[in-house]
Amino acid sequence: MIENAIQPGGEDFTPSDTEVEKAFAELAAGYERAASRYGKLRTERFYTFGGRVVRVRTVGKTLANLVNRPWTHLRMGDPARDPDLRIDLFDAAETNTPCRLRSSSLHRGNVSGTADGRVLVQERECMKSGFDRQARHIVSVITRTSDLPHTEHGRPLYQLLLLWHQDRGLHTAHAGLVARDGAAALLGGPRWAGKSTTALSCRQAGVDYLSDDYVALEALPDGGFIGYGLYASAHVAPAHLERFPRLVPHAVKDGRSVEEKRVVLLGDIFPDQLTPSAPIRALVLPRVTGGAATRARPATKTEALLRLAPSSILRLPQAHLGQRGFAHLTSLVERVPAFWLELGDDLDAIPKVVSGILSGVAKS
Repeated sequence: MIENAIQPGGEDFTPSDTEVEKAFAELAAGYERAASRYGKLRTERFYTFGGRVVRVRTVGKTLANLVNRPWTHLRMGDPARDPDLRIDLFDAAETNTPCRLRSSSLHRGNVSGTADGRVLVQERECMKSGFDRQARHIVSVITRTSDLPHTEHGRPLYQLLLLWHQDRGLHTAHAGLVARDGAAALLGGPRWAGKSTTALSCRQAGVDYLSDDYVALEALPDGGFIGYGLYASAHVAPAHLERFPRLVPHAVKDGRSVEEKRVVLLGDIFPDQLTPSAPIRALVLPRVTGGAATRARPATKTEALLRLAPSSILRLPQAHLGQRGFAHLTSLVERVPAFWLELGDDLDAIPKVVSGILSGVAKS
């Protein structure tokens, strides 16, 4: 059953079901035209998102390189079963395939949908994307790949993909995720809490990196949770990026962007050192204290839920997640021990403290 989990895109008007479905059909037809005319520019790759098979087809050389780089750690060979999600993307300029991008009947910048939430369409400045949730099919057209904002380099299609994960029973949390010896620490907190700094400091010290931004959570029959990283990218404030000299040359440059953070594609730097999933054994709540020492101390379940829930539910851009999403997080907090991570000035101390937390919960 498809739930209508989207928020309305505005108050001025509501597009009809016919308008939304027509917009999606135009996107799908545009992709087929581009693929048939420019077969040499077409690529097909398979990935595992949240343990499910996903097929990604692109038409356009630059576009194929861009959208596949954040998913390099999730790449798989040809699967033995049908994909759970199909993603088709094409570059309108490179394929000379006209596609109407600005429809006055749709909410620009937001997600418009049919009344039952089955079909969604999103328009942005240089791209339009559609998602048929029942058919499990995403289609997107980009006017010109070079026009994409740098955030799309790090997390392409994230609004629709987060909703697809939800449909599969995988709640998405705005959090980081790192692991050592098969045990993961979920890094929770609002923006500027220190999640990226913590995750990158751990990666630099050899701790497995899964995410610094969005994580999919799957509840297991025994009450445990598996965490899945969605993108092999990091979003780092420029001042903090300078503290990781190895990353600086790999930061995506976008002079037009007003984003406060820079995107770094970690698959370019650590192609064989990224982990797609791990069982969650601890909740780690970073916060910058300004003190000299980095240390950990236990957090209460209430503190952990208050730290995780606002950014994971209220601020996710694709939808409000409702009572079920909150219940998912509550179950996680009840099951997994939580710790404050008070960040001091010494980056080298961060992975040691996080590793100590994971070692401690493994012994308990």
